Amino acid sequence: MSLYGQLLLASIAGPLFLSFDKKVAYFKNWKHLFPAILFSAVIFIVKDILFAQNNVWSFNPIYTGTLYWYGLPLEEWLFFIVIPYCCIFIYEVLNAYFPTNRLISTAPLLADGLGLLLVFSGIFFLPKWYTGGYFIFTGLSLLVINRWKKPGFMANFFRAYAVALIPFLIVNGVLTAMPVVEYNSNHILNLRIYTIPVEDTVYCLSMLLIPSAIFEYLKSRSA
Repeated sequence: MSLYGQLLLASIAGPLFLSFDKKVAYFKNWKHLFPAILFSAVIFIVKDILFAQNNVWSFNPIYTGTLYWYGLPLEEWLFFIVIPYCCIFIYEVLNAYFPTNRLISTAPLLADGLGLLLVFSGIFFLPKWYTGGYFIFTGLSLLVINRWKKPGFMANFFRAYAVALIPFLIVNGVLTAMPVVEYNSNHILNLRIYTIPVEDTVYCLSMLLIPSAIFEYLKSRSA
């Protein structure tokens, strides 16, 4: 198995095993979870293909398998299922064990402020595809979802995002240090956390926000 595949397997092992925890019962919501993840995955994979084709980033074949579709290794396709599964698992665990969230009154303001900051920053950095593209996309996602969902969702989302950043940065640290993924310096700010472009923290935010919002919507419809 490739290094990238091993990282994905290690990432999902714990959340998958703990999906059957009685208090969280994550498995009971799989019928809502997987449609949300797949819908989100389509959006991110299309952008990933465009970025790969335009040399915004590339993948080192030494650390990936031999199966590629549209310029992306199989592991990259699985990334958009595995990582959201793990992140939303964190979201559900925190909601189950810590139902009270003190961010509920400030989260909507935070979402609007961060959303506007990202949109205007993205416009400024737009010649850099990764920076500009994901700043604008994530900023607009925050502004739209903040008006669609209740304040409690945004509070729970920001809490989960803060916690999910820790394992996300660990996995991304390996991916960028080897490197499994190589970034074109013309399309990023070249500001890094260890070897991780700072843009990846914004990328993580949108990759958790969109499927989480859809997941909650599907659950509310079922209820």
